[in-house]
Amino acid sequence: MNDTVSVIIPVYNSEKFLARCIDSILNQTYKNFELLLIDDGSTDQSGFICESYREKDSRIKVIHQCNSGASAARNLGIQRSAGKYLMFCDSDDIVGPMWIEHLVSYAKEGILPVCAYCTEYDQLGKTKNLEGVINEKEVDRSAYYYYHKAGIAGFLWNALYSRNVIIENHLFFRTQQDKGDYNEDLIFALSYVDKIEGLIYTGYADYLYNMRGTSLSHSYQRYYFDKYAEKYIFWKKFVEQENALEHELCLKELATELLYHVLISLQRETEQTDEFFSKEYYNHFYKILHSKAVRECVFLADTSRENQIVIWGIKYKCSRLLWTFFKLLKIKKKWREKK
Repeated sequence: MNDTVSVIIPVYNSEKFLARCIDSILNQTYKNFELLLIDDGSTDQSGFICESYREKDSRIKVIHQCNSGASAARNLGIQRSAGKYLMFCDSDDIVGPMWIEHLVSYAKEGILPVCAYCTEYDQLGKTKNLEGVINEKEVDRSAYYYYHKAGIAGFLWNALYSRNVIIENHLFFRTQQDKGDYNEDLIFALSYVDKIEGLIYTGYADYLYNMRGTSLSHSYQRYYFDKYAEKYIFWKKFVEQENALEHELCLKELATELLYHVLISLQRETEQTDEFFSKEYYNHFYKILHSKAVRECVFLADTSRENQIVIWGIKYKCSRLLWTFFKLLKIKKKWREKK
């Protein structure tokens, strides 16, 4: 098989990491690919770096657009792509030399090939066995939930997508630049999986994810709760729709995962101000506590390891009680730090 693969990279102010990312793509053992660099209105030297690489390699296409977000950049890349298959990469990450080859070797109509990722360079390109995931064996698409549990589902950069499936089903990325493009990768991946028959895990960790500490998981942002509540809703819908094995257990696991982020969100809202009471942050706190996702998940989740006073307060929507509880925790923490 020697089908053309289109690799799409949205680029925004990535001058520190961009060259090493592009070099890792150009170093692929699989040579029949085009590389689309979508410069999303960068204000540093990223655009210049893209152009310099285009002059060196005819497989590289550079497209400049006004800053519109990563989702809009990827959508433009899809529209301008010419390959039979599409792959996505982030401009601050690195791929192993067989990233494309491994995934293409498992390409088959109706099947989504998926690889693993790593965060340490010495693990790049090596075999990686994952709990609950079988290496090199086709499985029904309902198993995508177990790929999620293993940490390889809902991402863009570790899979090989059929361009025909994407175009025929109008599977483009949601853009919401005012909030940030959270969950756009999950929505796209789940929508794609809904249009195919099965999955296959290659067994290799061919993608090096750069943990820079700037993601939602590393810093609290206003839409932190919205991200994880929506994620819960999408995965719950998938499990119910696909009637995955151990259906009730899956829902319990999803609810427990969301509850973890709910507790973080409630605590962080109280920490945004030194005032004991702030109407602005209390309103956000109240909104989280009274959301439909929280009302549902707190009764489904495994709460055995949590503070039962807090769980009781969430179940019965005791907003002021919980606000006071978290505020007192913060005061106690500061007091201990001063001692």
